[in-house]
Amino acid sequence: MPNPIFNQPLDRKVPTCESPAIQEIHQRLASLKKSHSMLYRMMNLETWAIVGTMEDFDPGFWNRFMTNRQLAFKDFLAQKKAKRS
Repeated sequence: MPNPIFNQPLDRKVPTCESPAIQEIHQRLASLKKSHSMLYRMMNLETWAIVGTMEDFDPGFWNRFMTNRQLAFKDFLAQKKAKRS
């Protein structure tokens, strides 16, 4: 088995912040963040449009939905706690 040599200098070159590759990565990350943010804004808008429409057809829809959601969440937590025990 060969012995590792730890005192050899590394010849790896790390790109500097000014390199075109790093700039492109930063631009792509910024673009992804913007698109992710836009997606969630659109989903929020669509949700509120559905809620508004449902409230027009069935007054009290949102209140019943949120009540059911709270009950379902409490049941979920109780089931999760029961599985741990």
